[in-house]
Amino acid sequence: MSADLENLSDLALLNLKWIVKVWRRGDRNGPAFELDTSLSEEYDAHPVVLCLRELEVRGYITIAENEFSRLGWTLGADLTAAGIALAEDEDFDDHVPPEIYPWP
Repeated sequence: MSADLENLSDLALLNLKWIVKVWRRGDRNGPAFELDTSLSEEYDAHPVVLCLRELEVRGYITIAENEFSRLGWTLGADLTAAGIALAEDEDFDDHVPPEIYPWP
């Protein structure tokens, strides 16, 4: 695993693995995240939003959100060229716990 990946937070790495897994299964539009509002009182402080922003800053994803998605506490994530390169790398492990990520 590259040093950049090793420096990701655990939640960011798990979400990246899940996004890659979804991409490898053929969904090129990127997954949507419905945020559990019990985890944070503020959208921008939600742990999933924070880890997705971490992935976006590192160049692996682009976050898809607007005022309506923010009001509904949902957002999407699409792989960038760097993220697609990970998805195409057979050595990149996309295993995620099925109890946390039941789909796909």
